[in-house]
Amino acid sequence: LYSRGLITKRNDKIFGCSAVYYQTARDRKSKEAITALTGFDPNLVERSHPRHAELKHWEECAIVSEKIAQMYPDAIVMREHEFKNHQYLENILLINKKEDYELRHDLLITFPKMPKGESVYIAVEIERTIKTEARIHTKLLKYSIGTRLDGVIYVCSKNEIARKIEHIFRSKTLQRALRISHYSNLFLMF
Repeated sequence: LYSRGLITKRNDKIFGCSAVYYQTARDRKSKEAITALTGFDPNLVERSHPRHAELKHWEECAIVSEKIAQMYPDAIVMREHEFKNHQYLENILLINKKEDYELRHDLLITFPKMPKGESVYIAVEIERTIKTEARIHTKLLKYSIGTRLDGVIYVCSKNEIARKIEHIFRSKTLQRALRISHYSNLFLMF
């Protein structure tokens, strides 16, 4: 794929210059050629191109997404850049303003056809660094009262990050999160 110009090599100097990242070429013809050569579903050939600072996070999202898809083969796992391709998500995520896009989660797991006939939507956030208390609280409020999500899973690189998020959720967010009050102990998981 590389010698045919269908993928490009990134020369980002991270991890002591020991990591090599490749990404699909940006043009539609390359995407079609990759699909024809590999047999992959065209929707699986990503066209998003992360900024340098996001490469490690992007990679972790891909790994977690794949693991979840393997654990729950009947579930639909989408990454954040795929949300815009699915109109029905507007009614679940309730993203309608530019600032809401800053509050998007990394992954969305959809469990279709649950016993009562309704789908279940679980957001996944991958946190490698501690964010400010205000930012965490804003995101937790958005998830708990500003969407129709059924839950949020945080995958944290350090226990202190998980403890901080849980503390903010219990001490600040739950007071306003009446929508999830009957299952608040199950809404946020780590």
